[in-house]
Amino acid sequence: MKRRRNSQAIPEGIQALIMNENKDDIFHGIFLAYGNEIDGDTLIQWMIKQNILAKDMNFFTTSLQRETFLLVLEYFPNAKYFQSVKELFLSDIGLEKLIDEIGNLTNLEMLVLRRNNLRELPDSIGELKNLQFLGLSHNEISELPDSIGKLKKLRQLFLNDNNLSELPDSISKLKNLEELYLNNNNLSDLTDSIGNLKNLRVLRLSKNNLSDLPDSFGKLTNLERLHLNENNLTELPDSIGNLKNLTYLNLYDNNLSSKEKQLIKKLLPKTEVEF
Repeated sequence: MKRRRNSQAIPEGIQALIMNENKDDIFHGIFLAYGNEIDGDTLIQWMIKQNILAKDMNFFTTSLQRETFLLVLEYFPNAKYFQSVKELFLSDIGLEKLIDEIGNLTNLEMLVLRRNNLRELPDSIGELKNLQFLGLSHNEISELPDSIGKLKKLRQLFLNDNNLSELPDSISKLKNLEELYLNNNNLSDLTDSIGNLKNLRVLRLSKNNLSDLPDSFGKLTNLERLHLNENNLTELPDSIGNLKNLTYLNLYDNNLSSKEKQLIKKLLPKTEVEF
């Protein structure tokens, strides 16, 4: 009778593969050879004890721990370990693609993916219903999925220093968004629906290719700081005068005439404007 392998046991030989920190060996040795024969939570707990995987997802001490986290998530997306993840920091690891299984982290409140090589986001990003902070600055993202609009609890969104040329209309569904950073992209115009972000307090759009703004900008009545410097603006819509809570407006290095500058000052008499 053929002896069955214990599905709860840690496969022999894994520790040696781990300790030499050869990522390819780890991938093939652990998951391809043993992935279907071991319980995910058992393997995860063993990895934590060996310091291969961080017990506290807020404190990855090595790039190997970060990469291992994503690999384990891909192979064991339903492991109990992931249900406790509320904050996840995966910056500076050369990440080129975010796996679909990221959407399984349904209790995630903060996700930081700064300074990677991401070009796009999976549709499953919209499954992170509890996400409040999303940091995607300094990547190569050229477009956003429509599912971004499902992040109803999102308060801070960092998309600065990417390759965005347009925004999806669905971004207008982020009703709780308070801070939006889009500086240093390739935006040439903005969707009219941006005016639906009624709770927005900080909006950074500097270093883009904007030549005008939609009239709906006047609906952003809670806006306090607006950065539009280093664009191609020749005028602002008269509705800008509705921004009664605006304390600071940066318009440095645009194509505004002296007449237009005077009009803006008249429309926003209590706002500090920098030309």
